[in-house]
Amino acid sequence: MKKLNINFVAMQRYAFNKIAQCKHIGSKEVALYYSLLGYWNKFWFPELLSIRREDLLNYSKIGSVNTYLKAMLI
Repeated sequence: MKKLNINFVAMQRYAFNKIAQCKHIGSKEVALYYSLLGYWNKFWFPELLSIRREDLLNYSKIGSVNTYLKAMLI
């Protein structure tokens, strides 16, 4: 599987700046984004990534599937 050349720190900085600028993003969306970024990093940034919803719910501390789905839509 092909791995992408990703600078994790640069991605965090970029995301932090974009999140600070957007008024529609709340704490659940931020937690979910950083959970996705951490999950992607855990597997060394593959081009394709299979995601388990249960893992992201656990990592982001989101307790409801409905809240998770709403956060994914923003």
